[in-house]
Amino acid sequence: MRTTGSWSGSGRRCGLDGRINRPALGAIVFADPAALRDLEGILHPGVRAEIRRRLAASTAPFFVVDAIKLFEGGLAREMDANWVVVCPRSEQVRRLMTERGMTAEQAETRISAQGSQEEKVRQGTVVIDNGGTLTEMEQQVDAALAAVNDRPDGASTA
Repeated sequence: MRTTGSWSGSGRRCGLDGRINRPALGAIVFADPAALRDLEGILHPGVRAEIRRRLAASTAPFFVVDAIKLFEGGLAREMDANWVVVCPRSEQVRRLMTERGMTAEQAETRISAQGSQEEKVRQGTVVIDNGGTLTEMEQQVDAALAAVNDRPDGASTA
């Protein structure tokens, strides 16, 4: 099986330590859908296996899986509830530019490579709006957690 190291090639690594230059790799795969599918085919099986292993080993009352491709990768079907966090596209672009130093074009390319928010909202059990303040989002999360805690089966319907 190929690894990200064999797929990425030496020109896409940063330094002699063999670590992948994530911004450079991101620029490549988010601009090329075939390259993104190839990389996901390499990474996602191992990521899903590790999530399943951790879920099986956990005794926690609930478990959070933060995964941009939760629905696309099929893992959502294995969850009791799927929370979707949404944000206006303009805010997504602004945050990527501010927090990750991307250009507007790079941010738009990255967002376009993801599944649509509308489809995720349709499949989600809970929708959290992350377009406002941190306090507003925390209030939504608290309310959704309270709804989970109120149910005997722990499933979320908030």
